[in-house]
Amino acid sequence: MREALSIVEQGIASPEDVDLVIKKGFGRRYAAAGVFEILEIAGWDLVLAATPYVLPYIENSTELSPLVKDKVDRGELGVKTGKGFYEWTPESAEALKQRIGRALVKIAQFSSKA
Repeated sequence: MREALSIVEQGIASPEDVDLVIKKGFGRRYAAAGVFEILEIAGWDLVLAATPYVLPYIENSTELSPLVKDKVDRGELGVKTGKGFYEWTPESAEALKQRIGRALVKIAQFSSKA
């Protein structure tokens, strides 16, 4: 969450872009394997070689992003108020809940077979 908020706060990407990258990219892997399993496949030598280039740019703030505080102050609480980073109608909120539910069922079915 902290890194995603930082990316949006710095103007690197929109909330929609961050969500898309996670849903279509690395997020899918975590339904099938844990962090250490994925890193074991990559190899710790690759992890060691990449960290000097990645770690200096990873958000490490101990404070919550001002973006969140601003949203709360404006009453933009997400689905429950109809606005957050996204605009929500009752229909779009229900569609999201249904999509998440269907995906979790598929993940559970996949996991029980593995």
